[in-house]
Amino acid sequence: MGYDGLVSIILKPMDPASSEAAQKVCSLLEDMGISYVQSDVPCNATLVIVLGGDGTLLHIAEKAYKARAPIFGVNLGGLGYLTEIQLNEIKTALCDLFEGRAYIEKRMMIELKWGGSIFYSLNEIAVMRGEKCSIIDIPVWADDNFITTYRGDGLIISSPTGSTAYNLSAGGPIIYPNMNAILLTPICPFALSARPIILPEDVTLKININEKKGPHAPYSFKVEVDGRAILNDCGKELIIKRAEGSLKIVSSPSSNYFEILREKLGWAGEMVHNR
Repeated sequence: MGYDGLVSIILKPMDPASSEAAQKVCSLLEDMGISYVQSDVPCNATLVIVLGGDGTLLHIAEKAYKARAPIFGVNLGGLGYLTEIQLNEIKTALCDLFEGRAYIEKRMMIELKWGGSIFYSLNEIAVMRGEKCSIIDIPVWADDNFITTYRGDGLIISSPTGSTAYNLSAGGPIIYPNMNAILLTPICPFALSARPIILPEDVTLKININEKKGPHAPYSFKVEVDGRAILNDCGKELIIKRAEGSLKIVSSPSSNYFEILREKLGWAGEMVHNR
């Protein structure tokens, strides 16, 4: 096959279907003479095969991005926006990839700086109210220009890839995933005039999350990166911008983005041909 690299295989935890698929993938790689490891993404990995769903892929997206390794996502879950490749396509898709015929998409990542820590997100960063508090105020600046103070349950800072995730549930628009932009979508805003806004990819956002005493209890914030909670205290400044480079995802050989949207969102209608 001529592929000189190390493949990382990631399984959905405690999932029999993932374990069964892993046996098939390991057998294929052994027949091809390709080295692999399981359950980790080492820094020298050259490909990450994810056997699960979108959640499994999101869990290792940051590691794959840091290793600069493309992700080969096999859909064994329920969504499949990110894990496009079907179980019966594995062999064909792997051969196409190793022989240079596969199409690899470049997906924008979002970088979050908080104090001395840096986090990377494929889908979104969400600033939200705590479990036992009222609505919160979230002031936002873009390149030192004040945008507004969002008042409500929170704010989603999304990439185009993440536009079909939490952003879509909050009423935000769908953005084609290969585009580069940053999307702000308020969560249950207090003011009906608060609407999603699409910003250019080179913008740097600053968000101040300050402890503020309300009439009954203090406001409490939490911050999540692709669903992972990373911050539960207040009085901090978040700096958010596009991350350098991109995350590479191997596309399915048998479907395209609009087919996925029609299937997952249940869009109706048939193609009309001009007579």
